[in-house]
Amino acid sequence: SLIRLCNIPTIEKKIIERSIGPKILFYHGVEIDIIDKHIQSLHIPIKSFEKQIDFIQNYYEIISIEELSNYFRYGGLNSGRFVVLTFDDGYKNNLEVVLPYLDSRGIPFSVFVSTNNIDTGERFPTYILRVGIFKNINTKITIPSLNKVFNIFTKSEQNKTYSYLQKIIKS
Repeated sequence: SLIRLCNIPTIEKKIIERSIGPKILFYHGVEIDIIDKHIQSLHIPIKSFEKQIDFIQNYYEIISIEELSNYFRYGGLNSGRFVVLTFDDGYKNNLEVVLPYLDSRGIPFSVFVSTNNIDTGERFPTYILRVGIFKNINTKITIPSLNKVFNIFTKSEQNKTYSYLQKIIKS
């Protein structure tokens, strides 16, 4: 079972219990402070993360991805009490915030790094999209390849435009 937790302020027991077997919880990033919730929409504040980890440790056993692999390979996976923590994309805060915190508690986790972005220095398309919509001083965006004009004057228009365009760039 894969459960995305990046935007959930607190974990509720029922979310994790709905899935059967081991759980893989995936995050993107953890920040000391969220400065802009639109731009940092994939990240959570460290205080929320700490509460989530406390909750998880009260009800589950956090294991490494290697241990999970071994359970699948060699059997013995009869408990739904195992949780694996993963982080997608390899954001800098995984090194500067997540590693010190989880390491101090002896908690294993895995980071999946997007090496192309490290090699090129390019931002992720979804980040560029968020900045282009939520930090734009214009009231409209024209996208010739879609033959569309999007109004982005209000927060509601910005959210609707972001949702629509995010689906397109992810497909």
